[in-house]
Amino acid sequence: MTVINTNVGAVTARTFARQSSYSVEESIERLSSGKRLNSGADDAAGLAVANKMEAQLRSTNMSIQNASNGISLIQSAGAGMNKVNSMLIRIREVAVQMANGIYTDEDRTNGQAEVVLLQEEIDKIAENLQFNEVYLLDGSYQQSFRTGVTNDETFGLSIISQRAEELGKAEGLKKFGTTIESSAHSTGRTNTTIDITAANSVTIEQSSFSQAMQQFASENGGGTYVLSGTDAGEFQILDASSGKITSNSAVSYNSTSGASNTKSLTVTYTSGANTFTDQLSVNVANNTSDAVVKASSTNLTTSESANVSFRSVDSDNATDGQLSNSMQSFVTADTGTGTFSLSGTDAAQFTIDATTGVVTAALDFENKLDAGSNNTYDFNVVYTSSTGDSFTETVALSVTDSTEEMDSIASADFTTLEWGAGLDAGSTLQVVADGQTITATLNADDAAMSVADAVTLLNSANDARGANAARGTFAAGSVANTIEFTYSDSVG
Repeated sequence: MTVINTNVGAVTARTFARQSSYSVEESIERLSSGKRLNSGADDAAGLAVANKMEAQLRSTNMSIQNASNGISLIQSAGAGMNKVNSMLIRIREVAVQMANGIYTDEDRTNGQAEVVLLQEEIDKIAENLQFNEVYLLDGSYQQSFRTGVTNDETFGLSIISQRAEELGKAEGLKKFGTTIESSAHSTGRTNTTIDITAANSVTIEQSSFSQAMQQFASENGGGTYVLSGTDAGEFQILDASSGKITSNSAVSYNSTSGASNTKSLTVTYTSGANTFTDQLSVNVANNTSDAVVKASSTNLTTSESANVSFRSVDSDNATDGQLSNSMQSFVTADTGTGTFSLSGTDAAQFTIDATTGVVTAALDFENKLDAGSNNTYDFNVVYTSSTGDSFTETVALSVTDSTEEMDSIASADFTTLEWGAGLDAGSTLQVVADGQTITATLNADDAAMSVADAVTLLNSANDARGANAARGTFAAGSVANTIEFTYSDSVG
């Protein structure tokens, strides 16, 4: 028989001794750390609150450090700007000093040398000033600073370039707000006046737009430009990403209508949901150089022909010029010898005599060769005078259909032929068309020669002549028992 003896007193003593040991260890831990909560077992909810507060406290301390670093950065940038400002003041001081009648040209040259050196020093400061290897004044700085523990507690800072050539193109900081994202413009509108000179081709660069639009495009990259407005039809956006605008044709100065010398254009830049619009007033000035541009336009109509021809201006002792009186006057006023030339969409379909201005072409109504395939040919006749002046006449030449030239051939024109009579193999049909003698030979007996049979034989024989073929085709005539020869359009 097995007997288990248990010392109840010893077990109880051991249990209470262990509890006492735990209490002592807990008290020693709290005394050593100075904290009431050292583990989740002490107070789980309280520990979570304590950890959250510790995270906020440490983040706040780091935000304070961030703000301090930001202040230091701004102070560094400000010191550089103050130095630049001092140099600008000195440049102005020298300019005012030299605007005095007591100085010689050599004195002013020395003053200008100092100005140049000051400009170079300004550029050195702009290109080299750093804070922790971050460039501040070269125009590339655009960053944000976190000054709190939440995402909203940030501010953005962007500093314009302090290079000498950039100063004065924008005012102050480009943007400043709670965050870079919220401080960027979402919409905007400006009005800009641009002066151009009459020329064969005019280009307006993005640099001519308002400073506000240029800044907006810089801050909202990847967008595109769109052109609209009253006179947008005279211009086009050459590159949607750069905003370069070019004229569709020559831009001339109108001496009789001043209002027409101001072009109204609207340029809109869009990047995502952000847009900016610049209303352009483009003022055209008269070109007083040797390359003065003048222009006019004329609409002409002609029947199809292999020999279309017209004179641009009057020939001697005649009034046969087909273009505008403005071009006629311009050519007449040229005391030297100028030259005519062609340009424009369909210019390749025409030739021009450089001396007389006679334009020629072969135009077929059924074979449309114009770019629009509508039988209206668009091209420019350009007269360049002996002094280098030029006049551009925009011509729209419409081609109409015409009745082709035709010869009628009766049976009497054939040798010993009666319609419906039989012909043996080897018999011939012979006729003269377009100055060519066409001879057709029967390869087989024909029991009853018809007009249709004769047409087939003659066209085959004509095609076989190759380069010597008559320029046209044979067909049954509108009068019974006749054959008609219709000339091709190319014959004229």
